[in-house]
Parts: sequence; C-alpha cells; structure tokens
Amino acid sequence: MIIVDLKMNGKTALVAASSKGLGNAIAKAIAKEGANVMLSGRHEADLKKAAEELNGLGGGTVSYQVCDLADADGIK
Repeated sequence: MIIVDLKMNGKTALVAASSKGLGNAIAKAIAKEGANVMLSGRHEADLKKAAEELNGLGGGTVSYQVCDLADADGIK
C-alpha cells in the first residue's frame, strides 16, 4: 500500500461538479486530507447531500455553492 500525504491540511479547495461522480470522489479524497472543501454544482439538493456526507471526514469543513459554470451570469 502506498500512502501519499498531499499536504492539504488547512488549505481550501474548490471542486467543480462535485455533487456526484468523479468530482465527488475528488472532493472526498481532498476532505480526507484535512482540507476545507467548497463543492459546486447545479443542483442544491445533491450538493447539500454531498456536503453532509463529506463533513467530518477530515479536519476541515465542507460547504457548497450552487452555480452553473456554463452560465457566465451564474458564476458572478
């Protein structure tokens, strides 16, 4: 088994499209490393559920922001 320390403890990461799938897996890995994680995606219910599941995995906090990166007005 290879153990890698990503040195994310205390840092903050924004993970786009992170309510499900690959984005969620990335957010989970970063959260486990102790980082504060900001989830983003288009569907608030999915983001809320993901944030609840990821909070407490590491030393950081997990929050979310609803946004559609395809809509320039939506990311302001």
